[in-house]
Amino acid sequence: MVATLSTCIKDVSFMLLQLLEEEFNSLINKKDQMNIETKIRNIRFIGELCKFKIASPGLVFGCLKTCLDDFSHHNIDVACNLLETCRQFLYRSPETSVRMANMLEILMRLKNVKNLDPHHSTLLKNVYYLCKPPERSARVSKVRPPLHQVCISFAKILLQVTRPRIALLGNIPRTTKINIGELIILSTTLGWLTEEEEPIKDNDQRIQYLLPT
Repeated sequence: MVATLSTCIKDVSFMLLQLLEEEFNSLINKKDQMNIETKIRNIRFIGELCKFKIASPGLVFGCLKTCLDDFSHHNIDVACNLLETCRQFLYRSPETSVRMANMLEILMRLKNVKNLDPHHSTLLKNVYYLCKPPERSARVSKVRPPLHQVCISFAKILLQVTRPRIALLGNIPRTTKINIGELIILSTTLGWLTEEEEPIKDNDQRIQYLLPT
């Protein structure tokens, strides 16, 4: 809503960000362990505005640095909620990628140095991989034999028929009612045929084998 209004009323986003920044500084400077819900709501709002490019990355990094300077108690929760809200937005953006990577490294160093409770340790590890996922090799799709592909496509068509278990194949010659469950099992079995097996020469025999009359 703020992103929509800011296109027409320029002062809305400026005033809102000013109020959010003042609230953040007020909550952090109190250094008490109260109003955690208010702190989380405030920092999540800032993170969401950053993803809509209403809040500048400088504001987000400033809030994160403030939490890292006093990395304890509620400041850990605030930093984690900010990173959880932004996720990969700042890390994937070319303008902020390097700075975000440095912040994440500082975050993990503080996690290893400080004696944190298991809850905060797990929280920090989760948000680190939310912002910077581990590298994975490209997934190789499985190449199925042509016969298996035909059987699977045929079974999917039958599953879309209104009657749940039995399908009638119209006026196709030498075909009658077919049990879908048996066809799926048959298609799975036929899919594992190796390429060395002799192909069936008679197409009519293949049709009769798949669709018994």
